[in-house]
Amino acid sequence: MNQRGTVPGADLNRSFTKVSLMQVPHESDSYELQRARELMSLLKQTDRLLDIHSTSQPSQPFVCLGEFTPEHGEFCKLMPTDRVLTDPHTVLPQGTDSVELGTTDHAVNVYGGSAWSERKYGVRRGIGFCYESGHFSDHSKEDEVFSAVFRYLRAAGIVQEFSEEYVPSQQRVFRLVERIFARYDGFEFHSDIESWKSVVPGMILGQYDSNGEEHLFSDHGIILFPSGRDVSKKGAELCYVAVEV
Repeated sequence: MNQRGTVPGADLNRSFTKVSLMQVPHESDSYELQRARELMSLLKQTDRLLDIHSTSQPSQPFVCLGEFTPEHGEFCKLMPTDRVLTDPHTVLPQGTDSVELGTTDHAVNVYGGSAWSERKYGVRRGIGFCYESGHFSDHSKEDEVFSAVFRYLRAAGIVQEFSEEYVPSQQRVFRLVERIFARYDGFEFHSDIESWKSVVPGMILGQYDSNGEEHLFSDHGIILFPSGRDVSKKGAELCYVAVEV
């Protein structure tokens, strides 16, 4: 429980990459990679995907995906959030061997689509995104998420018997621009660092116990996903930075 994958293993929602899935299956493959292979055959035929997640660190709810298109926007606005995070330049896996996002929505957006989408768009294509509903320990939004799922299913033409008064939020679109890593051993975050906080050049991210040096932000943006894992070693992932589009 409360793990992103088996130990030892991998993160399932980073396993849907072409390189990983084309490898010859081996008995040493992680459980997550085996599951990704099984699921990929379904994702390749998927026209619409809503992948519901929760965050491991406190965060406001948000929608996330790679490339944002008008078609995605029509579905994203059904989610009860005012923010959409995109990653068109594949910043998420920086520092790894992957050049793909490896997420389920990426798999559908790049490789998905059935004969139905070909008739609708003239080409096979899927439309997928992820909705991050907030921190995994916060159960106060369960009804809100339940309603969002039914709005989505109605918009996708899957259910008809659902009506409600819903006013979409004016959504702001952000783009990931940087993944920040520890420069030295012994990093500690500044006390007021949290996701979706605005940052400016010279603002302190944290400090290194090993040499007393402060890690400063170099540009304007929004901090995202400050790591809840061990950041005591040089090269550890610290956080991401996004800018509003």
